[in-house]
Amino acid sequence: MLFTKRSRSTQYSKLENGTDGSLTQQSIKGYSGAVIAAVVLLLCALSFSAGWILRAAAGTRPQGLPDLIPTLPVTTFSRQQVMTLRAMQAAPPADGSHEPAWDKLIPNGLGYVRHPTLAPNVSVVGVFHQLHCLYTVRRAYFAAHAASLGQDFNRAGVREPEHIGHCLDYLQQSLVCAADVGIEPIYAGGHYPDVMFGRLCRDFSEVQAWATMSPRIDQLAAKISESCNIIVQCLDQNSLPHPSFDVDAPIGLNLSQQAESARSTAIDVLQELLDLLQGPIACMIPCYNATSLQVISRHDIARKVPIQGTISFDELAKATDLHVNDVRRIMRYAMSYHRLFTEPQEGLVAHSAGSKLLATEDVVRAGLAQSFEDFYGSFARTADALDTFKDGEPNHTGFALAHNTDNNMFDFLRSQPLKADQFSKAMRFYAAGVPGFSESHLVESYPWDSLGTGTVVDVGGADGHVGRALSKTHRNLNVVVEDLPDVVAAASQMATDRVRYQAYDFFSPQPVVGADVYLFRWVFHDWPDHWIVRILRAQVPALRKGTRIVVNESLSPPRGSLPLTLERNIHFMDMLLLSTNNSRLRSIPEWQDLFHAADRRFESISCLSPPKSAMAILEAVWDNE
Repeated sequence: MLFTKRSRSTQYSKLENGTDGSLTQQSIKGYSGAVIAAVVLLLCALSFSAGWILRAAAGTRPQGLPDLIPTLPVTTFSRQQVMTLRAMQAAPPADGSHEPAWDKLIPNGLGYVRHPTLAPNVSVVGVFHQLHCLYTVRRAYFAAHAASLGQDFNRAGVREPEHIGHCLDYLQQSLVCAADVGIEPIYAGGHYPDVMFGRLCRDFSEVQAWATMSPRIDQLAAKISESCNIIVQCLDQNSLPHPSFDVDAPIGLNLSQQAESARSTAIDVLQELLDLLQGPIACMIPCYNATSLQVISRHDIARKVPIQGTISFDELAKATDLHVNDVRRIMRYAMSYHRLFTEPQEGLVAHSAGSKLLATEDVVRAGLAQSFEDFYGSFARTADALDTFKDGEPNHTGFALAHNTDNNMFDFLRSQPLKADQFSKAMRFYAAGVPGFSESHLVESYPWDSLGTGTVVDVGGADGHVGRALSKTHRNLNVVVEDLPDVVAAASQMATDRVRYQAYDFFSPQPVVGADVYLFRWVFHDWPDHWIVRILRAQVPALRKGTRIVVNESLSPPRGSLPLTLERNIHFMDMLLLSTNNSRLRSIPEWQDLFHAADRRFESISCLSPPKSAMAILEAVWDNE
């Protein structure tokens, strides 16, 4: 990992105080005294670790590498510049998010290059390897310092001691090799010049520009290889099974933070590589043929295939009352496009890992069924709805046209209890299918323990899976799960001593008075702005000073500000909301406007964005007795 940069380009924004992540000189002085002991201890420990690890590895240089690292001719970079830098002693963000001041040092392509004679295989330019090593040591230092103070620090990207030991030795070699001969005057009191003084240097932007000339395919291939090596190392070191499509393959990988970050990076880079290799025309072809999945869902084919063993196409045709030719083409399409089912022998069908889940997990079946029964037709009628209706109401949608109803989606589902139960299960399916939507980010990232023995009301909490996760992880909390009467009736058997269920329509006054937190997860995105204002105002009579409204929703991101896969998931959800609810995803300023439109007494509106989460956590505090 070269800093936190993960793809072709990164969007940067200033921090709230208008800085780029640097501390002021005054704050640096106050900070340095507190950490000097920690850095000495850390570097001593790292030097000791690096010493015995690297001594043990002496003489094990991989075969086939040159004895002398090839170097570009000096004439390749003819320009010089006077360089000054902003001081960057500021600690990395504790949540592991981007650091623009560091990221901007790495070029597009992350410094990976090819050269016809010097580097015919994929290589990396030395300066970018050196910067990577400096950043690695820096993160390790701040992680150790945070641990010494008992503070939280996201350890994603904090490397193992042998890697840090390598970096220390490599940086020593690089510094000696470069042999900077600048003459630095020593000032009164023994002070040396810092980075804010100018130096005559090779033009760094010239090196960055040259590094981006390497073919993008080479750069992506190198990044994929690096990421996959990290994942394989994690699996092997922990004796974990490798992923496969076999019927008994693991559902998840159970990776470390570093390996999970590498997995996300690999997926993003693979998607870009796929798009590049397919070309622009292929990128415009819609994924319109989901007929195979629709038939498999409607006819419950997964449960007609034995968990162990096989079934013939003829037998499946009889069990589904479909023509055998249609069954054969439908199943083979699912095998090739969706990795569902296998054909171990001509004409015989068996399960894959995915189809086995479809056969054994009702949540997976519910998610797939809802995709086709409720959403598939909605997409096809959305353009018609945009042409027909202009008022933005939640019942004037592609969903309403597809189902020939005057009701909004939720009233339509409410009139059909089986569909309402299916919708509740489907929400869990969608969260499981995209790790960024998992409730674990909410459960683990928000400071729930600060509530003490508090009460959380999970408004619109469906079957209560989030509330139960909260009560299991934070045993000081009592949770009230609120939803419509039919949903609560179906879920109430899952109540515990700290999780209870209560019927509630969130457009009516809130019946649970004086709770510490009223949680709305995946609720507000289903409604247009003026309906959200109604929901918030319905909570006001139950609030006391200091009560928090916590909203867990995806934000509308600036273009290019997120990894590609995560950004695509969010925009898919935004388009789904257009088709089904006439709602949308919103930016932080738009959320602030909504709270203030509901009541000006909502104050201290803040936002937390957990790493790897596709959903932000917004908090508004009620400032009234």
